[in-house]
Amino acid sequence: MSRTKYLLCTVCALLLFFAAGRIGFLVNNAFVSPCSVWEYAASLLFGIPQDLCVIFWIMVVPAFVTILTLTHPQMKVRRWLIPYFTVVCLAVTLIVVADGMMYEHWQFKLDNCIFSYASSPEGAASSVSILYIIGVCSTLVLAYALCLGGCLLCIPKRFAPAYAIGDKEQKQRMGVRIALCTICLGTAQNMVSVGTSYWSETLLLNHVATNSVFNLTASIRHDLKPYDKQFVYLPDAEATQIVGELYPANELEDAAIEDTLLRTQTPNILFVQLESCGAVFVEALGGAKESSPNLSRYAEEGILFDNVYANSFRTDRGTVSALSGYVSYPTASLMLLPNTLDKLPSLAHSLAARGYSTDYQYGGVIANMGKENYLRHAGFETLTSVADYTFAPGEATAWGASDSLSFCRIYDIIQEREASGKPWLIGHQTIDSHEPWIVPYHACDDPVLNAFAYSDHHLGLLIERLKQSPLWDNLLVVIYSDHGYLYHQTYEDPEFFHIPVVWTGGAVKKPRRIHTLMNQSDMMPTLLAQLGISRRDYPWGRNVMTRAYQQRPFAYCTFPAGILFIDPTGATIYDIHARKAIYESEPEGSPMRQQKAKAILQKSYDELQELNR
Repeated sequence: MSRTKYLLCTVCALLLFFAAGRIGFLVNNAFVSPCSVWEYAASLLFGIPQDLCVIFWIMVVPAFVTILTLTHPQMKVRRWLIPYFTVVCLAVTLIVVADGMMYEHWQFKLDNCIFSYASSPEGAASSVSILYIIGVCSTLVLAYALCLGGCLLCIPKRFAPAYAIGDKEQKQRMGVRIALCTICLGTAQNMVSVGTSYWSETLLLNHVATNSVFNLTASIRHDLKPYDKQFVYLPDAEATQIVGELYPANELEDAAIEDTLLRTQTPNILFVQLESCGAVFVEALGGAKESSPNLSRYAEEGILFDNVYANSFRTDRGTVSALSGYVSYPTASLMLLPNTLDKLPSLAHSLAARGYSTDYQYGGVIANMGKENYLRHAGFETLTSVADYTFAPGEATAWGASDSLSFCRIYDIIQEREASGKPWLIGHQTIDSHEPWIVPYHACDDPVLNAFAYSDHHLGLLIERLKQSPLWDNLLVVIYSDHGYLYHQTYEDPEFFHIPVVWTGGAVKKPRRIHTLMNQSDMMPTLLAQLGISRRDYPWGRNVMTRAYQQRPFAYCTFPAGILFIDPTGATIYDIHARKAIYESEPEGSPMRQQKAKAILQKSYDELQELNR
C-alpha cells in the first residue's frame, strides 16, 4: 500500500466513525426537536470541517511514522501504530458516546464541566438505572470496535517503496508535499470554530453538526485562559458602566423598606429548596396541576413571586445563587472553587450576626459536588445528611434519605431550635424530584410528575404540622427551586429557567402576588431588606421591592453553552460558543439585551479572577 493511500484510508475511516457517531446521537436524541431527514443529513455535512480538524491532530503521529518509513523502509509500522490507535480511539469513543448519551439529560454538548461532575460520580450513578448503565457500556464497546477496527484495518505491514533508495529528488518532492499539506490543514484549523457548525435555527441540528471531540477540546483550551481573559466583548470602561447601571451600588446602601411584606423583622426562617422544580411543574405558574397542589395552595395563602428566573441550570450553581445572592457562571461553579468560598456572602452569615442559629439539612451525600465545603464556609453551624439517618428496609432512595424521612427530620430540628430560645435559620433541600424518578407514591401516571407530587406531598405534611404549632405565628417559610428541569423543553425556551418563589407562614403580613421580573439571586437582598439588614455584601443581588428596581427589572441566567437576558423589551439567548443569538422573543431590542448580557458575563468573570486568587 502506498503512503498516500494509507493516510487517505485512515482519514476516511475516521470520517465514517464521526458520521456514525452523529447518527447515533440523532437516534438517541431526536425526541428533543423532531426534524426532517434532509435537515439531519445537512447536519452531517456541516460537521465535516470540525471532523477534519480533529482528524488532523489524530493523524499527526501516523503521518510522522509514515515519513520515517521513507528513510527506514524496513520499519515495522504496526508495532508503532496499533498501540497508538488503541489509546486514541478509546479516548475518542468515550467522548463521542458520552456526548450522545448525556445530551438527553443536559441538552448541551459535552464540555469541560464533565470533569467537575466526574469528581462526584455518585451523583451520576444515582440518576440512572442499571439497565441504562448496561446500555451505555454496550454502546461504548460497539463504538470502540468500530473506531479501532476501521483504523487498524488500514495499517499495512509495510509501505511500498516510494522511490529508489538514495534518490534525493524524490525525497525532496515527498517532503514538500507533506509540508504543504500540513500548512494547508493547519491554516484551515485556525479558521474553524465551534460556531462553524451552527447553520440552523434549531439548536439540536447545530449540536448534531458539532464534533464532540472538537467541542470538548475547544472548551478546555478556552478555560486554560485566566478568567478575566475568557469573555471579553466590550471595552472595560463600557462594560463597567453597563453593569453599574444594572447593579447600582447605591441601592446596596439604601436600607429603607418601601413595601413591607412581613409582620416582624426577626422571624424564624425555614428555607426549602425544591430540587429541579421549574414553573412547568407548578399550577400557580401555568404548569401541571397534579405535580404541586400544595405549593400552589401556599402560593395563594402567602406571597407568590411569579416572575423569578433561576440563575443557572444545576444545583451546585443554583444553591450558591440562592443562598449567597451571587451571579452564576456558564463554565465555572463557585461551589467547586475552594479559594472563593470564604469570600462569598451568605444568608447564614448575615443572620448569625443577628444572633440566629443556623442549620442545613440534606438527605443525600452532602459532600457531593463540594456542597458541604460551601455550606460550612457559608456559616451553617450544623449540617445533617444521609450519614445521620438510620434506614429501615426500603426507606432509602437512589439519592439517600427520601423526602418523607427528611421532612420529618426537619420538624424535629425545628422543635430542638425552638427549645433553645434563639431565633433560627434552617435550610433544607428535597431529593426525590430527580432522576431516576422512582418514589413510593402513586398520584400520577407520568413518573416525572409523580416524583414532584411526592416531594410536594411531604412538603404539605410538614407545613400543616407547623400550622398547628404555636411557632407558626413567628415563622417565615421560603419555598423556591434551585433550577428547572428540561421537561418537554430545551435551552432555547426561557421558561426552563422560570421557577417558583413562595413566602408563607404566620410572619407574612398578607397574601399577595408580586409580578416583578427578578433573579433567584435577588431573593437574599430582598429578604434582608425586609429584616432591616444591610445588603452591601451582595453586589450581584437587588432588592426588588424598591421603586428604582421596578423601573428597570431584568433577569440574567446562564448554562454551559450560553446566557439568557430578559427585560421588559423581551428575551434573548446568546450562544457563547457560536457567538450568536439562538433565541429572540422580540428582534427589536435584542442587540441591547445582548450587550447587557455580555457586559454582565465579562465583568462577572473579571470578579471571578479576583475571587479565585
